[in-house]
Order: sequence, then C-alpha cells, then structure tokens
Amino acid sequence: VPQDYAEAVKWFQLAADQGHVTAQFNLGNMYRDGKGVPQNYAEALNWYRLAAEQGNAAAQTNLGIMYNNGQGVLQDHLEALKWLRLAAEQGHATAQYNLGFMYYNGQGVLQDHLEALKWFRLAADQGYADAQHNLGFM
Repeated sequence: VPQDYAEAVKWFQLAADQGHVTAQFNLGNMYRDGKGVPQNYAEALNWYRLAAEQGNAAAQTNLGIMYNNGQGVLQDHLEALKWLRLAAEQGHATAQYNLGFMYYNGQGVLQDHLEALKWFRLAADQGYADAQHNLGFM
C-alpha cells in the first residue's frame, strides 16, 4: 500500500474523536509536521494535550517541547517543565533529556547542573545519544 498521509489523518481522526489516546498523539504529530494536513501547531497542541491528559508520555513530551519552544502557544517554561517532568518520571528518554537541558540552562528553574546530570544520565542509560554527549561534555 503506498503511503497516504491524508488517508492516515482520516483514520486517526475517527479514532481520536472517540478518545483513542494513541490516535490523538499521532494526529498531533500529523498537524505538527504538516503531513496529510496543513501544518498547524495550535491544532497539534490540542491533540497532544488530549493524549497527555490521559497519561501518554510521548504526548506529554511533545506538549512540553512545544511550550518550551513557543510553538502554537506562548512560550511557557513552567508549563513545559510540568509536562516534561510527567513524561520523564514515566521513563521517557526524550523527556528526561529535555528536562535535563532545562535544568542545565536554568529555563523555568534555577540552574542546577546536578539535577541536569541526573536527567541526562537517565536518558543516556536508555541510549539517548544527545544525553550521552552532554554527559561527556559535563
């Protein structure tokens, strides 16, 4: 079957409208990346939030990153920290890395290299290359 993003969006939308958490996350990805739909960060944010509120760590991570970068929403480091921490505490390596980065740079928190080291190490132990690099740098 040839790849058809618009068809994927159609099916994700049907499932997401019924509360399917992974479909909500995937629909967020489609809007974030502009695959099968025009790129729309605000719409991506809405779908990520629905999935994140159901405890989906990947959606929590992406929501946190979008708040940290100000994509589809005003930049808000405290809101970013909230969502990244929820995902990081579930063991999500990307969230752990991003949380470490925020502590390293003092974004939304007091700069704390020991706390950064903790989160980088957790991500690095899962094979996250950027976290491994940052550990070497630190």
